[in-house]
Amino acid sequence: MPISAELMRALHEGIEALAWAERVLLDRLALHPADPDLLLAFRDVRGLRERLSSEGDASWHRGFGWAAYTGQDLAVIEEWQREYADASPYRDDPAESERRRRAEQFRALREFLRWYELNFQDLIDGER
Repeated sequence: MPISAELMRALHEGIEALAWAERVLLDRLALHPADPDLLLAFRDVRGLRERLSSEGDASWHRGFGWAAYTGQDLAVIEEWQREYADASPYRDDPAESERRRRAEQFRALREFLRWYELNFQDLIDGER
């Protein structure tokens, strides 16, 4: 069972959303450089983005992308999705549409990785 173009798009856009979250965290860290929660969040997001993007498309298609993430990473993605899907308490939030778009990318990435957990062995077996 090959990975569809739609699923691969979810992976690539999810990696893009993680890079965006990384930049958001860097901006927050510039204001609060010693905040341990921000430092941990930055480490989690950057590490996940680096690991997911280090696997080329061929590795994902062959079933070897499973080594790039863990269940804990799915929780990180879910946390970012929730944070950015929430409606803004401000009536005039110019970044609301961007936040919601990123939340959707996080949701799609999480769904892709869950699908991948269930199907990577079939991808590996298909290579034999």
